Amino acid sequence: MKKIFIPLFVIAALSITSCRKSRTCTCTTTSTSNGVGATSTNVRVWGHVTKREATAGCLSKKWTQTTTSGNNTYTVDNVDDCKVS
Repeated sequence: MKKIFIPLFVIAALSITSCRKSRTCTCTTTSTSNGVGATSTNVRVWGHVTKREATAGCLSKKWTQTTTSGNNTYTVDNVDDCKVS
């Protein structure tokens, strides 16, 4: 009976554990001002992390920058679209 339960326990334990390996977060940033856009890509690599840990640090976001120079105000809308692989 023990011969059956020990291998089953080992298989169950291995299937629950998280796989730690190198993960990559790729963020594509799009900045738009007055209808003109620019795109850039940023890649971050984490070594020996779980997918959950990498996803927690690889966040998509939106933000707006406003700059005033003299009488002119410039607004830039930014979008980060990030994905873990």
